[in-house]
Amino acid sequence: MKVYHFMAKRYALENLQKSRLKIATLENLNDPYEFFPNVADTSNSDIEAFRRHFHGILGFLCFSKKLGDPVQWAHYAENHSGLCFEFEIPRKYLQKVKYVDSPIYISRNSARWKEQIPNVTLCKYKSWRYEREYRVSLDLRSNKIEKDNDLLFMPFSNELKLIRAYSGVRCELTQEDKDMFLKHGIALVNMTQSPKSYILVPNA
Repeated sequence: MKVYHFMAKRYALENLQKSRLKIATLENLNDPYEFFPNVADTSNSDIEAFRRHFHGILGFLCFSKKLGDPVQWAHYAENHSGLCFEFEIPRKYLQKVKYVDSPIYISRNSARWKEQIPNVTLCKYKSWRYEREYRVSLDLRSNKIEKDNDLLFMPFSNELKLIRAYSGVRCELTQEDKDMFLKHGIALVNMTQSPKSYILVPNA
């Protein structure tokens, strides 16, 4: 399945050079409601303690199904001056995020309450719907994961296969930058504006 990951130019070039992708952890996700369920008769401090239990255990690779949304490029690709990587990932590893009105309710009196926990990681407030997000959940204790300056990365592989890169409409790349994509065998495509739509399109 083809999915997209948006980045600032600096990080995109570094990830290409080192053949890796940064892992999002619970501590650095941009939505404070991530993994923040509505648990019956539980205080916010209890929920935070529950969340902290998964620090160092649970991480995510985050992607979008939509390439041309200008809001995505503005928010995640340095105001259109960054890049977007297109990956091919087996569908079985990708989990679709659901967009809802309120946090998932969990009753601790239910015998099956633990089965609801995975759903907590896949629900976000409906205003995030523009992201069209899919995720790969990762066990941060895996020996496949690389650490660099307190950040965690997943190396490219057949299950995380980089197949193409797109530069934003304000992205400025040197010839050295472009040669790096050529060296790695990755096609580099410029995004462009269409006067007929607000959706950005790859320059044919």
